[in-house]
Amino acid sequence: MKENNYAYSVARVRSKEAFLLKRTDLEQMLTADSYTVVLRTLRDKGYNNGDSSEKSGSLVQDATEELWKFLEEVADDTLLSFLQLPQDYHNIKVSVKATFIEQDPTLFLLPHGTIAGEKIANCIRQRDYSELPKSLAETAEESLRLLYRLQNRQVCEMHIDRAKLRALEDTAKQSDDTFLQDSAALTADLSNWKIALRCAMMHKSEEFLHYALYDGGTLYLDSLVKKAASGIEALVELLEQTGKSDGAEAMKQSAAAFETWCDNQYMDFLEQAKFESFTSAPILAYFNAKQTELRAVSLILSGKQNHIHDHLIRERVRRLYV
Repeated sequence: MKENNYAYSVARVRSKEAFLLKRTDLEQMLTADSYTVVLRTLRDKGYNNGDSSEKSGSLVQDATEELWKFLEEVADDTLLSFLQLPQDYHNIKVSVKATFIEQDPTLFLLPHGTIAGEKIANCIRQRDYSELPKSLAETAEESLRLLYRLQNRQVCEMHIDRAKLRALEDTAKQSDDTFLQDSAALTADLSNWKIALRCAMMHKSEEFLHYALYDGGTLYLDSLVKKAASGIEALVELLEQTGKSDGAEAMKQSAAAFETWCDNQYMDFLEQAKFESFTSAPILAYFNAKQTELRAVSLILSGKQNHIHDHLIRERVRRLYV
């Protein structure tokens, strides 16, 4: 879709929302006796790849392709690019590392970016970035240069992650859709909080933090850097000062608990979508909900296929749908 005809798009999204799996559906699959029973349940819920074999493992892949096809129909160019950009930067990351160790990244490339993953990989391998958009070309070239010069994969990945956040904000700003802009800013803020916590746990310096954190979003970066460099207690205090006492408690518990809190913050933000009809909000919310569902389904299928105990699968799926 090339224009912002959100009334039409949102109507189609609302019809799709009715077919999203519910928590009870996931619970039914978690307690199913076998992989075969889970497959049958999924087909009853609309997952169908045309293969009647009970050993078929492509349901999630087919559902993912269907999701992206739907997005191409209902999302305008700006929103579609916004959703595709993370795939581009993932593909840069794996291609740079593969080039560095002289390996083929094909198995790790993601589809549905703004540029085919194979093209990104070939450009990086050949050191010819002329076929890539300027922002992707600059990120690919500089990250590969950093990796060769510093021999440090972490620094290389941080550079790519910052470039991704900047690309998301820049893309959102091209639209007059404030919800999309707020989504990009919140994504940047939550990313910075998570990075700050990891740095605090590893006792990183202010210099390192200034490099690791993204200089965008809505947070006051200098304050975040100083508190994180001072330790976890100082960072917890800063988060409490923003009125996020529940986040501060999660931060005290563990990095995993805090990342769950961050995920929930974004989900809470997307809850606004149910009150919107003429913005990107419902499309963005549906995309996030469907991706969350697909991750949960994939984990359950894999667990059942490999005869992993229910409670171990549940520990991994829990964060996706609690």
